[in-house]
Amino acid sequence: FDDSVADNIIYLGIDEDYGDILVHLTRKAFQEVGYDKDIDVNALTQWDGYSRGVIICCNGENSDGSNEDEPMPDFFSRFFGPKAGIDEDPVTGSAHCTLAPYFGTIA
Repeated sequence: FDDSVADNIIYLGIDEDYGDILVHLTRKAFQEVGYDKDIDVNALTQWDGYSRGVIICCNGENSDGSNEDEPMPDFFSRFFGPKAGIDEDPVTGSAHCTLAPYFGTIA
C-alpha cells in the first residue's frame, strides 16, 4: 500500500485458520483502494508470512453522511488469493469466516 493507505490501517494480522493476511482499513482508505482499482496481485505474492490470501476490509457503518435509516452491511471487503492461484474473489466464504468473527469482536 502507498503511504496514504498505510496511515489508515486499523488492524493488520494473520488469520490462524486459513493463513490469510487481514488488513482492516478506514472507510476512506478502503474507498481509495475501492472496488474499481486494480491491485498488483503479483506484488502480493512477494509478501511473506501468509499461506493463501489477503483480505482488505473496512467498516460498513453510515459514517459517510448517507441516510442512517438505510441498512448498511457490517463491512466491505475484497479477497486476493495469489498464493492459491486466485487473483480476486469478491465473494469468498472462507474470507467471511474470518471477517464475521473479527467484526463481531469489534462491534
